[in-house]
Amino acid sequence: MSEKKRNAIILTGFLRNYEETVKDLKKNLRTSDDIDLFITTWNFLGIKKINKKEIILSDGSKRIVSIKDKLDESKVKLLKVKDLYKPTAIKIFDLELFEESIISYAKIVESSNLIDIKAKIKPKNYLTLMRRYCIFFMNYQGWKLMEEHSSLNNIKYSKVIKIRADFERGGYYPKINWSKRIPKDTILIGDWNLQQYSKLDPRINFDFQDHFAMGELKNMSYYFNIFNNLHALSKEFRYKPKMWHAEYCLSLWLMKNNINCKILKRNSLEKGRFDYLEIGSSCFKTLAEVYRDNDDIKGLTVEPVALYLERIKEFCKYSKNKYFYNGAITEVEKKEIDFFFIDPKKIKNWVSAGVMGLGCTSESELKSTIKNLPEYKINESMIKQTIVKSLSFKKLIDKYKIDSIGFLKVDTEGEDYNILMSFINSDIECDAIQFEAKPFMSDLQIKKIISLLKKKNYICKDLENNKRNYYCAKQTIVFDKYLNLPYENKNKWMDRINNRNMFSQKLISHIKNKKLFIKKILVNLKKK
Repeated sequence: MSEKKRNAIILTGFLRNYEETVKDLKKNLRTSDDIDLFITTWNFLGIKKINKKEIILSDGSKRIVSIKDKLDESKVKLLKVKDLYKPTAIKIFDLELFEESIISYAKIVESSNLIDIKAKIKPKNYLTLMRRYCIFFMNYQGWKLMEEHSSLNNIKYSKVIKIRADFERGGYYPKINWSKRIPKDTILIGDWNLQQYSKLDPRINFDFQDHFAMGELKNMSYYFNIFNNLHALSKEFRYKPKMWHAEYCLSLWLMKNNINCKILKRNSLEKGRFDYLEIGSSCFKTLAEVYRDNDDIKGLTVEPVALYLERIKEFCKYSKNKYFYNGAITEVEKKEIDFFFIDPKKIKNWVSAGVMGLGCTSESELKSTIKNLPEYKINESMIKQTIVKSLSFKKLIDKYKIDSIGFLKVDTEGEDYNILMSFINSDIECDAIQFEAKPFMSDLQIKKIISLLKKKNYICKDLENNKRNYYCAKQTIVFDKYLNLPYENKNKWMDRINNRNMFSQKLISHIKNKKLFIKKILVNLKKK
């Protein structure tokens, strides 16, 4: 009887917040009936926090270390896990018993100088070994579970994926096409949380992470069987601060066995994925300019003022995967609407350049804003009216077939609330959001938006502590991933910024300030 060909997913390690990620596993990974799922995990969920703890090393010295502790005593509920995952096979291990059984061995290794406990940079200790040993042990148990099922059921697995249950540091489950060929002697890895071992160790020619891996059965056997070969690496670490780290061990072991690693690009897998969507971009502090030279980044820029949009399009004319839409995003049921903005041709001084790009769908709102910004030396005579296309957020998403977003940046001088509510009520996934609240949102509206985003597992931050600009990021990503991006100085963008009058004004202002400074010094000297 011939062997049945199937594919396998092996999920290992703590289950943590598995209830939040299992839906994506079914949607993106377990997409057909010929995929088996094997789970090996600990009896504790493993919800964690970082705590300080004093330990005694094998040489008798004491050290304060940071360790990941259980936040509570939550045990894994087997029936619930089985109901949600429908695993082919699952095995649960007793964490406390396992740690108790290996701690003495870890201390023996520590005392044998196989780790540097006195290193000037990141000194190691027996806990370093225990954490990595636990990871590799659990991976190997997942592999064994698959092999046992394969042997009992006359199955030959073609491709194998290794995953974890949580989405830490920007993780996700890539949308996998199981029928797509994988290059020879290659393992595919995720594109997040990459450790730059290619720069730390010249023998390794790829960056690496251990959250997601996919490959042919033969190549993945090396990945999972490192547990039985850790002794072969004991004298191989050239970059000592990372010795025995899981990613370093794996990347070294794979290289020693002539297996390369290739990064899976999310956009190549998910056609509906946009790395950014910026609504109300003007032509400065735009994400299009930040990612102009990275063709792997796919984004959409929306701006109602054609003049500004054409400038950024010109700047990005040689970029790939950058899209632009000239129009306003509103909930008004009209194809075209009036739009009001500060005419850049009427800006005559350097100070006013700071508000170039100011515009909204309401003339009264813009006039009110002008009154509240006397320091920028602008007035109502500078307002220009134009007619622009109008599109709702939902129709914009449908137009570009967007189903997930990396960074949503909204700055529309008044439409932010409606856009955010449309986003919240949609099925669109988004990693991080930045928006303008005051002066266009009421306190009640701000409170509602923040409350709804927190329910969707966002961490929200008032950037200036004045309710003006908010940044919100999913708990599963590195919080500040999209903060402090290297935007161009906005003054480089404006049509009249190189105008001689503006430069002369800046020069005159500089000279006046210098004269005033010198005058103050002379007055103080006379007093003395």
